[in-house]
Amino acid sequence: MRRKFFIGKDGTKWNRKPNVRVRIANSNKVTEKSGVKLIAKSAKPILECWMLFFSNGMLEHIVKMTNIFIEKVRPNYNRERDASETCVREIKALLGILYTIYIYTS
Repeated sequence: MRRKFFIGKDGTKWNRKPNVRVRIANSNKVTEKSGVKLIAKSAKPILECWMLFFSNGMLEHIVKMTNIFIEKVRPNYNRERDASETCVREIKALLGILYTIYIYTS
């Protein structure tokens, strides 16, 4: 005789057939339109698209924190040029090099 349910080790009863008529919870419903926002629709060059993810404020914060770190490790170096401060332009160049390396190695 075949039962209509499975019995778990802890005594839980599980139906053999899935309950197909289940309501979707309101929290799981998508209410916004999909797609990119207006600011992203007008971004054409690669650099403009990249700047949507990294704002100038974010890059300046990275520079600030990097320079704080450089100040801490500067006594470990004999020459001043080995631990010189950085700027936004250098950080952008570094990130560009890292992207290029990733593209060509993946």
